[in-house]
Amino acid sequence: NVSDTIIDHGVNIEKFTPCREKDNQFAISSQLISRKHIEKSIEAFAKYLNKYDNTAKLYIMGDGEEEENLKAVSKKHRADKNIIFTGKLGHILLKKKKKKSIAMLVYTEKDNNMVSIVESIALATPVITTDIPYNASYIKAEKLGIVNNNWNDDDLRKLATSDEYINN
Repeated sequence: NVSDTIIDHGVNIEKFTPCREKDNQFAISSQLISRKHIEKSIEAFAKYLNKYDNTAKLYIMGDGEEEENLKAVSKKHRADKNIIFTGKLGHILLKKKKKKSIAMLVYTEKDNNMVSIVESIALATPVITTDIPYNASYIKAEKLGIVNNNWNDDDLRKLATSDEYINN
């Protein structure tokens, strides 16, 4: 018995309440593995720092085999002082960081049906992601963030300077 209906991850909206006041930070919540392409998020963030705002922070929350490589990428792009690797966080701390972030950054090549995406949306934190199914379709349709396979520093700037996505 198989259905064409996709059931998304649920979110307790009593615990994940929207927050429109954001700190000068972005967030990544992910396993630190190669298919998540976190290096591309770091590169876009580093360009954002150089071009628009050298005081912004990027919190990378999670652990995995790519952590040391990602720290090296941060250093190579001279963004290591603005990028904080937190390791794996408990749900309460993870929620606090995502809630106050300008955007949740996702550059995955597959499996874009992550619970952290729907949590971010419930927190009024826009998502910037690739068009990999499933979440990308409704993020784009409802203007809950930016869907672009080659998103970059200019897209980060758009999120940082507009309330459009937060209000949606």
